[in-house]
Amino acid sequence: MIEYFNTTSGDIALIKDDTHICKWIKEHRRLDFDHAMINRVILPYVPNGSVVLNVGAYVGDTAKALLMDSKIKEVHCFEPNPEAFECLAFNLQEHVHRCVVNNYALGEESASCFVHLPNSNFGMANVVLDEGGDVAVNTIDNYCQDNHINPNFIYADIEGFELNMLKGGRETIIKNRPIMVLEINEPALAKNHTTMKQVFDYLDELGYIYKEVYNTPLKKCHTQFDILCFPPR
Repeated sequence: MIEYFNTTSGDIALIKDDTHICKWIKEHRRLDFDHAMINRVILPYVPNGSVVLNVGAYVGDTAKALLMDSKIKEVHCFEPNPEAFECLAFNLQEHVHRCVVNNYALGEESASCFVHLPNSNFGMANVVLDEGGDVAVNTIDNYCQDNHINPNFIYADIEGFELNMLKGGRETIIKNRPIMVLEINEPALAKNHTTMKQVFDYLDELGYIYKEVYNTPLKKCHTQFDILCFPPR
């Protein structure tokens, strides 16, 4: 169920029963509740005039923080959960001239899927590939070719579907060499029959170097963390 939360800057559409991100948005009374982290850790690596792919955009919390920076030209958001997408579209409507929202997943190939919600943390909803699924799966390569865009930054938090997304964006990544932020979540990867090593091996194959966003040595990272990925020079 969607609710509309009033703030001094206007209403925010949220998923009422979400016990994590939507709850934190309410507590901070702003959509981009994590703006300080984005500004400090992510934005310094975003090139001027960037075209950004925000994959797993949820209700628009990260996209909002990105759009507040004038050096970003446009943000293309992807969110397969229909309820979260409805919130996303409402929350970012004032940025329609710089933001495109898409209600499907990005994977290795065009397909169909279901969105599975494991618990009351709606941000953990994950994609389950199924021919009878009610949600579409597209690829980065198809999307960028169809829309004539050349992304130079990718921010993806898609609950273990990251390797699938990378494989479906191989040509675009090789061509444009975007800087990327990827979530590494071992339990979520395991649900997709993928390992952290496979993600790292694929990045190695593409010539990328990567580090944990706070510079923690990878060997000391636990089962869930974010990495910054840099293309070869």
